[in-house]
Amino acid sequence: MSFNSNLTESPQSKADQQRLYREKEGEGFADLQQAIREVTAGRVDPAKRHETLTAAAQKIRELTRQNEELRRQLNGVPHSSWGAQGGQMHGAWPDFNTN
Repeated sequence: MSFNSNLTESPQSKADQQRLYREKEGEGFADLQQAIREVTAGRVDPAKRHETLTAAAQKIRELTRQNEELRRQLNGVPHSSWGAQGGQMHGAWPDFNTN
């Protein structure tokens, strides 16, 4: 026979757990809202949780596309222009428009 652990918890204990969860959730949303403001230079300032999640999803997709484009551009760079330290280049960025 199995026992449900919720039956052994007092109502106060469950209420405390829910309150702590809501506090942590609120802190997480506040952190996400701040990150959105930072990466958009303040152009996006979500007030509601749905707006925050929507803005975060859009920004993640945008950054993914930018990352993919930069990777495509870097794949066209000759290996001799790369430095020895983890693929870091030394000096100016190469001119991708040269033949």
